[in-house]
Amino acid sequence: MQKTIPGLAVRTSVKERRVARGWGQEELAARAGMSTTTIHNLEAEKNGFTDKSLSAIAEALGCTPAELLLPIDATPPHVIRGDAQILSMLARIEGLTSKDIDVAFGVIQLALSKRGG
Repeated sequence: MQKTIPGLAVRTSVKERRVARGWGQEELAARAGMSTTTIHNLEAEKNGFTDKSLSAIAEALGCTPAELLLPIDATPPHVIRGDAQILSMLARIEGLTSKDIDVAFGVIQLALSKRGG
């Protein structure tokens, strides 16, 4: 039996943040330096995103790329402190192997320890 992993909230988060600013897809596309079709396809879940496109959209929307991974009303990633919460969030990212999760978790722990979190 294949394990089903919930998708990330990128398409929903992008649309909610765009609409909250009163922007159409054209406005977001222009501010992110992308085509309207790219934004439409992302929101319609026809195409995925790259780290570059996620960063450009986040910058245009005035948030971090990590904030686009979660629903708009979710706890921001910088507030997540518990190991179980971090591991749970990483497990939701489709395509990450156990080794990938271990590496990402180690990087997060190191970053939090350096800033006193």
